Amino acid sequence: MTYQCKVCKQTFLCTAALELLEQHIENKHAGKKYEECFNYAYVAAPNQATVYQGAKAAHAAFGTEPKKGYPKDQDIEEFDSKEEAYEYIKEKVDYINDDESITYVEAA
Repeated sequence: MTYQCKVCKQTFLCTAALELLEQHIENKHAGKKYEECFNYAYVAAPNQATVYQGAKAAHAAFGTEPKKGYPKDQDIEEFDSKEEAYEYIKEKVDYINDDESITYVEAA
């Protein structure tokens, strides 16, 4: 997964820190919001039956730092779309078979 700015089409590696993307917005597109420049990653956390809009929201919920990643024992994955994240949780958790059973947390 790579990040591409919707405004200027500059690309960033998937390992780019969120701070780097935010810095790009401040320096190149002052006044624009994150979602105007980049698509959110959707983070699926099967153990919590939760999908987070954006890595920042997920890291805040887990109390982890972006550089260290997510807890390794929880099968947490990032997806390009909300739908993919929901399907992943439904595949991983036997008793969840509909979207209403999954909690969705929007980016702040």
